[in-house]
Amino acid sequence: MPFLLMCQKDGCYFILLWLWLAVSFDSIVYTVINFFLTNNNMLFTVELILKDTIFFIITALIVTTFLKVNILKESPPFFYFCCDEKLINTYLYNFDISKVDGYYLDYQIRVIKADDLPAPSRQFTLFDSTEQKEINQLLQGFDQFLSINFQMFGLLSLVIILKLFMVFYYLYIHSQMEVSTKNIVDLTVSIFTYLYITFILCRTLGNFDLIRKINLFKQLNEYINFNEEDLFKDNKFKKKLDILSATSLESWDSSRKLLLSHEYEDLIILELAYLGLIFYYLFVIIICLSSFYELNWIIPKESPLLSDAVVIMSLFNFIFLSLFFMYRFQKGTEFNECFDDLQLTVQELLDVLQDLGTQYNDYFLQDRKQENKVQKNTIYGLLIIKIKQISYECINNNKQYLGEYYTLKQKETLRKEIITNTKRCLKKILQSIKTDQQKYSYKFLNLFEIKFNEFLTTVLLVAVTSLPQIIPKFIEFYKK
Repeated sequence: MPFLLMCQKDGCYFILLWLWLAVSFDSIVYTVINFFLTNNNMLFTVELILKDTIFFIITALIVTTFLKVNILKESPPFFYFCCDEKLINTYLYNFDISKVDGYYLDYQIRVIKADDLPAPSRQFTLFDSTEQKEINQLLQGFDQFLSINFQMFGLLSLVIILKLFMVFYYLYIHSQMEVSTKNIVDLTVSIFTYLYITFILCRTLGNFDLIRKINLFKQLNEYINFNEEDLFKDNKFKKKLDILSATSLESWDSSRKLLLSHEYEDLIILELAYLGLIFYYLFVIIICLSSFYELNWIIPKESPLLSDAVVIMSLFNFIFLSLFFMYRFQKGTEFNECFDDLQLTVQELLDVLQDLGTQYNDYFLQDRKQENKVQKNTIYGLLIIKIKQISYECINNNKQYLGEYYTLKQKETLRKEIITNTKRCLKKILQSIKTDQQKYSYKFLNLFEIKFNEFLTTVLLVAVTSLPQIIPKFIEFYKK
C-alpha cells in the first residue's frame, strides 16, 4: 500500500499516493450512489452487501464526527464537515507532516507543557551527575508520531476478506440469476471500501492515547529501576535518576502526574467514541443469537435480517469487532499494569533504603580489614557510595541539608537523615501512585474495568461452547 512508502518520496510514491486517494474516494462515492440507485436487476445478496457496507461507512462517520465535534467543543454547521481540511484528511490520507493534526483524531501529536509546574519540579539530576536537566527530558518522546498498528489492520482486513469471500461463495452457489459485470464491479468496490473504512477506524481509534502513555510510563520506570541485570553494563546506572535527591524525585513524580492529567477530559470523550461501535456490536450479536439459537422473540423468524447472507456477514462482523475491542482491552490492560510496575519499582527502592537504615552499622561502619558484605556492583553499593559523597560534600562545602548544617563529627547523623528523607519521599510517591491508579486506570467506556486476559478467556469459552451449535448451521447455509 502506498502509505507504507511515506519516506520514499519519488515518482512511484506520488503515483501510488494519488491512485490511493482517487480509488479510495471514488469507491466510497460509488458505493453510496449505487446504494440509493439500486434496481430490480441487482442480486439480493449484492444489495445486502451494499447495505452492510453503507452501515459500516456510517459507523465510521459517527465515530470520527463525534470526535471532531468534541475537539472543537461546539456543534458546527453541517456544511463544515464538507470542507474541513483536517476531517477530510482523516479520510483522504495526508502525508504532510506539517499538517499532522489532520492525520488522526485519536490523541495524535499532543505536546505536554510543564510550564505550569512549580519551579523546583521542573528540574532533576541523574545519579552520577550534578548537572540540572529539564523535566521535558523525562517526558521525551510523548509527541513522537505514531503510525497505525499494521498488525491490527492486517488481521482485521483478513477477517473482512474472509467475510466477503464466504458471502461471494454463497452468492455463487445460490444465485438463480446470471452474475452480471455490474454485480462483480459492485462486489469488488465493496471489498476496497470495507478495507479502506477499516483503515480509517484503525487511524481514528488506533489506541494512540494508551500507547503514548504506556511508552512514557516504561521510560519513567527505567529512570528509577536499579534492579536490572545489566545495570553496570556501559555504565547504565549513570543514566538513572538521582533517587537520593528530593528535588529529582519530586520532578519525576510531577512528570508522572502531568502525564496522567494531560488533556484527561479529551480522553474521556475519546473513550465514549467506542459507543458507536458498541451499538453495532450489539446489533450483530442479536442477529447471530436469533439465527443460531432461534431466539425469535427479538427478531421475527421471517425478517430479512435473519436471511442467510445477513447472518453470515453478521457472524464475521462479530469477529471483526471482537478483535477490534481486544486490541483496546490489551492496551488498556497494559496501561493499568504500568501502575503496578511503578509501585513494584518504588517498593524495591524502599526495601533497599529500609535495609540501609535498619542495618546502618553493617553497611557503613564495617572494618575495612574484614570482607565487605556489600558488593560494589549492586544498588546497595551504589547508594552507600552516593550517600557518603553527599555527606562529605555538605560538610566540606558548609552546605545545608534540609535546613541544617553538619560537622564532620555528625556525618553519621547526616547519612542517616539522607536515608530517612529518601524513604519519606519514596513512601509519598508510592501512595501517590496508588491514589492515581484508582482515578486514572483505564476503564472501557469510562465505566467497566476489563482485563484483556479475562475478556479473551470469556470469548474463547463462548466460542468453544458455541461452535458445535454454530458450525452445523453455518454449513447448512451453503447446502440449502
